[in-house]
Amino acid sequence: VLKPNGDTFTSNKLAITDNKVILTIDQMFIDEITEIGIHIVQIQLWDTDNGRVTIPPIQFEVLTPIF
Repeated sequence: VLKPNGDTFTSNKLAITDNKVILTIDQMFIDEITEIGIHIVQIQLWDTDNGRVTIPPIQFEVLTPIF
C-alpha cells in the first residue's frame, strides 16, 4: 500500500478466504492524520518457486471521520 504521505505498508501474508485476499483496514493502518487521502494498493501473488503475478493497482480513499 502506498499511503498519501509517501509511506508504504507491506505484508508478506494476508488472509485468504473463499479464494479472496482479505486486507483489513484497522486503527493501526490509519492512525495518523497524514494517512487521510488516496491510498494505492497493489497485490503480488507468489508461488513456491518465487514466480510472481502482479495485479494492477487499485485506489481507495480514507476520509476524515465525521464523528
